Amino acid sequence: MEIKWFGHSFFQLTSSSGTVIITDPFGPMGFRLPEVWPHVVTVGREHGNHNNVELAKGKPVILRGLKEGKDEWETVNYTFRDVLIYNIPVHQRGFADTYRSLKGSALSSRWTGSASCTPATSASPTTKTSSSSSDTWTFCSR
Repeated sequence: MEIKWFGHSFFQLTSSSGTVIITDPFGPMGFRLPEVWPHVVTVGREHGNHNNVELAKGKPVILRGLKEGKDEWETVNYTFRDVLIYNIPVHQRGFADTYRSLKGSALSSRWTGSASCTPATSASPTTKTSSSSSDTWTFCSR
Protein backbone atom coordinates (compact mmCIF):
# COMPACT_ATOMS: atom_id res chain seq x y z
CA MET A 1 0.00 0.00 0.00
CA GLU A 2 1.21 3.48 -0.82
CA ILE A 3 -0.06 6.61 0.94
CA LYS A 4 0.46 10.10 -0.47
CA TRP A 5 -0.40 13.24 1.47
CA PHE A 6 -1.18 16.33 -0.58
CA GLY A 7 -1.88 18.61 2.41
CA HIS A 8 -4.69 19.30 4.91
CA SER A 9 -6.91 16.15 4.91
CA PHE A 10 -6.23 15.14 1.30
CA PHE A 11 -4.61 11.71 0.85
CA GLN A 12 -4.23 9.25 -1.99
CA LEU A 13 -4.21 5.56 -1.05
CA THR A 14 -3.07 2.97 -3.58
CA SER A 15 -3.48 -0.73 -2.90
CA SER A 16 -0.91 -3.33 -3.91
CA SER A 17 -3.24 -4.31 -6.78
CA GLY A 18 -3.51 -0.71 -8.03
CA THR A 19 -6.84 0.50 -6.60
CA VAL A 20 -6.55 4.28 -6.09
CA ILE A 21 -8.70 6.14 -3.54
CA ILE A 22 -8.47 9.82 -2.68
CA THR A 23 -9.89 11.31 0.52
CA ASP A 24 -11.20 14.82 1.16
CA PRO A 25 -9.77 16.60 -1.90
CA PHE A 26 -9.36 20.31 -1.13
CA GLY A 27 -10.10 23.34 -3.29
CA PRO A 28 -7.88 26.41 -3.59
CA MET A 29 -6.42 26.95 -0.12
CA GLY A 30 -2.69 27.48 -0.60
CA PHE A 31 -1.64 23.94 -1.53
CA ARG A 32 -0.76 22.90 -5.08
CA LEU A 33 -3.74 21.15 -6.71
CA PRO A 34 -2.41 17.79 -7.92
CA GLU A 35 -3.56 15.87 -10.96
CA VAL A 36 -5.20 12.70 -9.63
CA TRP A 37 -6.89 9.78 -11.42
CA PRO A 38 -8.65 7.83 -8.64
CA HIS A 39 -11.09 4.95 -8.85
CA VAL A 40 -12.92 6.24 -5.74
CA VAL A 41 -13.23 9.65 -4.02
CA THR A 42 -14.39 9.88 -0.40
CA VAL A 43 -15.76 13.09 1.14
CA GLY A 44 -15.87 13.21 4.94
CA ARG A 45 -17.66 16.56 5.22
CA GLU A 46 -19.23 19.08 2.92
CA HIS A 47 -16.78 21.95 3.06
CA GLY A 48 -14.54 23.38 0.34
CA ASN A 49 -11.45 22.08 2.11
CA HIS A 50 -12.81 18.51 1.89
CA ASN A 51 -15.21 18.13 -1.05
CA ASN A 52 -13.54 19.29 -4.28
CA VAL A 53 -14.53 16.13 -6.18
CA GLU A 54 -14.16 17.97 -9.51
CA LEU A 55 -10.40 17.78 -9.01
CA ALA A 56 -10.50 14.03 -9.73
CA LYS A 57 -9.87 13.10 -13.37
CA GLY A 58 -11.83 10.34 -15.10
CA LYS A 59 -15.11 9.02 -13.75
CA PRO A 60 -14.45 7.87 -10.18
CA VAL A 61 -17.08 6.60 -7.77
CA ILE A 62 -17.93 9.44 -5.32
CA LEU A 63 -18.75 8.39 -1.74
CA ARG A 64 -20.05 11.10 0.60
CA GLY A 65 -20.33 10.74 4.37
CA LEU A 66 -23.27 13.16 4.49
CA LYS A 67 -26.34 13.09 2.27
CA GLU A 68 -25.85 15.67 -0.46
CA GLY A 69 -27.41 19.00 0.49
CA LYS A 70 -28.49 17.75 3.93
CA ASP A 71 -27.16 17.61 7.47
CA GLU A 72 -27.84 13.87 7.71
CA TRP A 73 -25.36 11.03 7.63
CA GLU A 74 -25.18 8.79 4.61
CA THR A 75 -24.67 5.05 5.06
CA VAL A 76 -21.56 4.01 3.17
CA ASN A 77 -20.70 0.32 2.86
CA TYR A 78 -19.11 -0.13 -0.55
CA THR A 79 -16.59 -2.56 -2.00
CA PHE A 80 -14.45 -1.53 -4.95
CA ARG A 81 -12.18 -4.30 -6.21
CA ASP A 82 -9.96 -5.15 -3.20
CA VAL A 83 -11.13 -2.40 -0.83
CA LEU A 84 -14.18 -2.20 1.46
CA ILE A 85 -15.07 1.42 2.31
CA TYR A 86 -17.47 2.31 5.12
CA ASN A 87 -18.25 5.38 7.19
CA ILE A 88 -18.37 6.17 10.88
CA PRO A 89 -20.57 9.21 11.73
CA VAL A 90 -18.75 11.83 13.80
CA HIS A 91 -19.40 15.24 15.38
CA GLN A 92 -16.65 17.80 14.85
CA ARG A 93 -16.16 21.06 16.73
CA GLY A 94 -19.14 20.64 18.99
CA PHE A 95 -21.27 18.23 20.92
CA ALA A 96 -23.89 15.81 19.72
CA ASP A 97 -27.43 17.20 19.61
CA THR A 98 -26.44 20.87 19.76
CA TYR A 99 -26.82 23.53 17.10
CA ARG A 100 -23.06 24.18 17.21
CA SER A 101 -22.16 20.65 16.20
CA LEU A 102 -20.60 20.10 12.79
CA LYS A 103 -21.41 16.67 11.40
CA GLY A 104 -18.86 14.77 9.44
CA SER A 105 -18.00 11.22 8.59
CA ALA A 106 -14.82 9.26 9.09
CA LEU A 107 -14.58 7.09 5.99
CA SER A 108 -12.61 3.99 6.80
CA SER A 109 -11.48 1.09 4.68
CA ARG A 110 -10.43 -2.53 4.84
CA TRP A 111 -7.86 -3.65 2.26
CA THR A 112 -7.20 -7.18 1.10
CA GLY A 113 -3.74 -8.37 0.16
CA SER A 114 -0.47 -7.39 1.75
CA ALA A 115 1.29 -4.08 2.21
CA SER A 116 4.76 -3.76 0.81
CA CYS A 117 7.17 -1.21 -0.56
CA THR A 118 10.57 -0.76 -2.03
CA PRO A 119 12.48 1.61 0.24
CA ALA A 120 14.65 4.38 -1.17
CA THR A 121 17.60 2.73 0.56
CA SER A 122 17.97 -0.79 1.82
CA ALA A 123 18.67 0.59 5.30
CA SER A 124 15.36 2.44 5.57
CA PRO A 125 11.98 0.64 5.75
CA THR A 126 10.15 3.95 5.30
CA THR A 127 10.54 6.32 2.39
CA LYS A 128 9.61 9.98 2.28
CA THR A 129 9.81 11.75 -1.02
CA SER A 130 9.30 15.44 -1.63
CA SER A 131 10.58 18.14 -3.90
CA SER A 132 10.64 21.89 -3.66
CA SER A 133 7.97 22.13 -6.40
CA SER A 134 5.54 19.81 -4.62
CA ASP A 135 3.82 19.56 -1.26
CA THR A 136 3.37 15.81 -1.79
CA TRP A 137 4.85 13.31 0.65
CA THR A 138 4.84 9.58 0.02
CA PHE A 139 5.00 7.22 2.99
CA CYS A 140 5.49 3.51 2.56
CA SER A 141 6.22 0.93 5.22
CA ARG A 142 6.36 -2.81 5.56
